[in-house]
Amino acid sequence: MDFFPYLSPLVIRKGFQEARNHLLVGFDPVKYFLHDLKTDMPKVFNIWHDAFGSEVIGLTWNKEAPFLKDAAQKRKRKEPDPTNFDVRNILEEVANVGTGLVKTVHLLKSPKYN
Repeated sequence: MDFFPYLSPLVIRKGFQEARNHLLVGFDPVKYFLHDLKTDMPKVFNIWHDAFGSEVIGLTWNKEAPFLKDAAQKRKRKEPDPTNFDVRNILEEVANVGTGLVKTVHLLKSPKYN
């Protein structure tokens, strides 16, 4: 998913800061953030958002996530790999992907994987 904005040569000559202050028609930062989440962390989250202008994006743990499936293998006596899943690292990655867009990350309920 690429975005190629058109900026007039006059704006480009004025420099990077001036170009940042101009309106970019067709650019939706939330759309690109959600696309990055879906491609960087497939099957980890279910994503909830209002495409018409909410300030909140909700993420819930996907029950089909590989680390949760491994934990469900209790009956087969298979131990989940604790190095494979770390809630803090995953949420930090969400914040890093959304740098400049994400204000806070709240963990309401940690997934059960043990």
